[in-house]
Amino acid sequence: MKHRTLDEWIEIYNKKTGDKFIHDERYKLFYFPERGFCELRIDTEKEMVVVYQLCGDILFWRHVMEIFAQSLGYHICATYCICPILPYLRLIRCRVVDREYTADGIRYYCVERYTGQRLIASPSAVISLGGVKEYYITWTI
Repeated sequence: MKHRTLDEWIEIYNKKTGDKFIHDERYKLFYFPERGFCELRIDTEKEMVVVYQLCGDILFWRHVMEIFAQSLGYHICATYCICPILPYLRLIRCRVVDREYTADGIRYYCVERYTGQRLIASPSAVISLGGVKEYYITWTI
């Protein structure tokens, strides 16, 4: 993967999502020139690791989240998606095994292709600035 400055990664994020990146101070910003950036926080109340905005190597950042969670003894990771959900699920190596129709849209129950991890993509009532329905993604490790 190409090395980029944080500003270059942010420019890619803004272009791909249609949103404007604004750092959320509740999250720690992590950045690797060859991997992109990620905002991550530890939710001690719910005992989970949460990623907010990210751009770059999504599978790398997923592993980072899971390492944080494992080191804390947590078993849940969460993020949210402002991109079209089905291509996003394919990108993170998940296949849909069931669907549930809710008031906000379709909830997808998925399995990760290689690990068998279960993942749930739940629709939110929010439409991103890019015009895409937002989803909350949770999985156990």
